[in-house]
Amino acid sequence: MGILDRLTTMIKAKISSFLDRHEDPRETLDYSYEKQLELLTNVKRGIADVVTAKKRLELQKAKLESNIEDLNNQARAEKRFHDADRVTHRTDCRS
Repeated sequence: MGILDRLTTMIKAKISSFLDRHEDPRETLDYSYEKQLELLTNVKRGIADVVTAKKRLELQKAKLESNIEDLNNQARAEKRFHDADRVTHRTDCRS
């Protein structure tokens, strides 16, 4: 171990010892509590965002399903029209 490594370890130990002696457990607890409240608020906001996104997706799904139904109806109507047009065209050709 080099001199620099030993010096770094000694400085870290002195700083840690200093902080341990001057640390107020109540302040640390209060700080931790405030951080937990912030995290709780973020989680609640995240849940609200997910619920909103889910509702938005459900509405989009319903709209797309409605569009599918409309397009299927249009396709059936077009098919009936073309089938009827072919029958008419065949009848005209035979006459």
